[in-house]
Amino acid sequence: EDKAGENKTEGAQPSAAEQFKTVGKGSGQAGSITVQEGGAVVAFWASSFSDKRSIEGGLEWAKPEHADADALENAASIHGKIAVVRRGKCSFTQKALRCVAAGAIGVVVVNTEDQALALSGDSDGNGGLVRVEVPVVCVWGSSAEHLISGTKASLTYDAPPKPSLLAATRILAMRTVAKAAHHGKVILTVGGQEIGFWKSTFGPGPGRPVGGRIVRVRPEHADTDRLLNARALRGGIAVVLRGKSTFTQKALRCEMAGAAGVV
Repeated sequence: EDKAGENKTEGAQPSAAEQFKTVGKGSGQAGSITVQEGGAVVAFWASSFSDKRSIEGGLEWAKPEHADADALENAASIHGKIAVVRRGKCSFTQKALRCVAAGAIGVVVVNTEDQALALSGDSDGNGGLVRVEVPVVCVWGSSAEHLISGTKASLTYDAPPKPSLLAATRILAMRTVAKAAHHGKVILTVGGQEIGFWKSTFGPGPGRPVGGRIVRVRPEHADTDRLLNARALRGGIAVVLRGKSTFTQKALRCEMAGAAGVV
């Protein structure tokens, strides 16, 4: 006799909470992956080198699973999918770039254990990180059983990222305005977000907006007479860090390289 089921209603459907199993939790969690088939919500942690936007698509395990070969064996199957790879044998950036080369719209790295892990990136040789233009996240090791090739999933960040000059690729307009808590606004292509700015005492006053692609100066403090990526700065908006040289020195070095503006 099944006493545990004597109060069940015949034909009743499980609640949404019963249908989905939550896998993984911990401080710094960036969002979750909802697997539409199989009923699991998998927590994930973000990377320091990739795009941070929510996506939907089919899941596909890379072959080899560690993505440690220059060319993936199932590149055609990865195209247009969210690639799933295992941690180990090569760097997180290498895994991601190989999946992106195969056409992946996102990459999920499965940790070797049930532990939160924010993914670190590879150096670009100029003081920054090699960037990957799709979301790259990490999940608990036990999440692997829920991430099945061919199933559909949505990868959702808990909250939209804060406006960031370094996360954007282009400034739509940098306009100086009068009589405001700040002097103007930098309008980014990332969701049309805006960041207030304060002008310098030695630059031009209110005038026409300046737009262009964002280029992070190398070195980041613009503290050398010759900038390492001077050619890339031509026509762009240079982004520098405070310190190691004066504001005027930074601006002049960027201007000499042909930058249209300096932040």
